[in-house]
Amino acid sequence: MNTTQIRSFGRVEHGIVSAKVLAALKTLESELGVKFDTAGGMVGQGGGHIKLTVDVQDNGTGLSGAESEFRAYCITYGLKPEWFGQTFWSQGVQYRVTGLKISRPKFPIEAVRVKDGAAFKFGASTVRRAIEGGAV
Repeated sequence: MNTTQIRSFGRVEHGIVSAKVLAALKTLESELGVKFDTAGGMVGQGGGHIKLTVDVQDNGTGLSGAESEFRAYCITYGLKPEWFGQTFWSQGVQYRVTGLKISRPKFPIEAVRVKDGAAFKFGASTVRRAIEGGAV
């Protein structure tokens, strides 16, 4: 196995390690019925953190845990259940709605940037205006 030892943990190394962690977890996804993903973290000279998310793929309703939660609470924020997975544009960048966290009142909507899968948080009104405005 020919690998290069990591000497610092910057953005590039974070991306490399994150990709390898996700690849190593692939077999567990089908075994456990979950989906692993990375959602940022922290970088630093001597180390860092990789944020790992776990989403239940079928919670008995045929929906993922994230989609089930989105559908349950989205109306509270003026959003529609069918907007889960919908793409929208914000400041010239395309995002996809991936969830909703009621514990974050200012930025409850979870989304990923389409081009690279990076995770972002949005205010409900931002997402509502973008989707209803037809810029999807």
